[in-house]
Amino acid sequence: MPDEKYVDLTSSVIAAYHTVFYATKHHQAYTVFNLAEAMNIELQMRGHRVEREVGVLRTYQRQPIGPAYVDIIVDRLVAIVVKKNAKLTTVHDAQLRAYLDDSDCPLGLLINFGGQEPEVRQFDRREESE
Repeated sequence: MPDEKYVDLTSSVIAAYHTVFYATKHHQAYTVFNLAEAMNIELQMRGHRVEREVGVLRTYQRQPIGPAYVDIIVDRLVAIVVKKNAKLTTVHDAQLRAYLDDSDCPLGLLINFGGQEPEVRQFDRREESE
């Protein structure tokens, strides 16, 4: 059975994404940075603790190889990767999984502002490690 704390959190984040998606849908000039900042504002208005451009250390064979940056981390639990593509791909999935591996976040959301309709993919590192 899913942990209600996580279900409530991801539901709130996805609701914020839908709000931003529909509010910005007709503004093609918005960049990914602009959309991530709009998400930041919407999430804070909903009472979440939001961190932007959070540095994580990439490793290879448990040795550091350099930094990477997660677009948004919500309540220190959900890593969000913001995209603006026609469709999400498996490459985007792999990017989010790498951020989850490199961060302490158990949950990840991949959100896309580039399509005609909202597109969200959820990842739960806790389930993948079982």
